[in-house]
Amino acid sequence: MMVSNSSELRQVEQPARALLERLGWSYLSASELSRERGDEREVLLKGRLRSALLRLNEWMEYEQADRVVYALEHLEESGMGRNQRVHEYLTYGMPLDVEQSGGRRTPTVRFFDFEHPEGGRNEFIVTSQFRVSRGETVVPDLVLFVNGIPLVVMEAKRPDLL
Repeated sequence: MMVSNSSELRQVEQPARALLERLGWSYLSASELSRERGDEREVLLKGRLRSALLRLNEWMEYEQADRVVYALEHLEESGMGRNQRVHEYLTYGMPLDVEQSGGRRTPTVRFFDFEHPEGGRNEFIVTSQFRVSRGETVVPDLVLFVNGIPLVVMEAKRPDLL
C-alpha cells in the first residue's frame, strides 16, 4: 500500500511542529530563512547567531561576534575531531583573544543561556523543509535552531512504517 508524502506531512510533521510551537518554539518557513543565508551550503543563521552572541556576552563588540562566527565555521579539525570541537565550544564556550586598553585578555564566549533556558535570552526557531546542499542536497522535515545554530534535525516518518 503506497501512502503519499502528504500523509506523512499531515500525520507526523505538522503535529510535531505544532507541539514545538506550543512549547515556545517560533515557526519560520524555510523560504523566510533562505533570505538570511548566502546560499544553501550555509547552515548557520549568521545574523541571528551574531545577535545572540552580543546578547549573551555583554562585553562583546560586533567585530568580535563576526570573528566568533567565522571561527565556528572555519575550524581546522575535520570529521569527528571537528564535531568534538564544536560540541566543546557550544557546551563550555569558546576562548576569544580580545585587545583592550589594558592589554590582551581571553574571555569565554557563550553561545546559549544555560542558566535560564526558558524565558531567558535564547531564541528558539523551528522550520520545515530546510534545504542544505553540500555535494548532494538534503531536505530534512524539521530543523530546530537555537540562537541561529541548527541543533536538531528531524525526519518525520508515518506510523504505519514502523
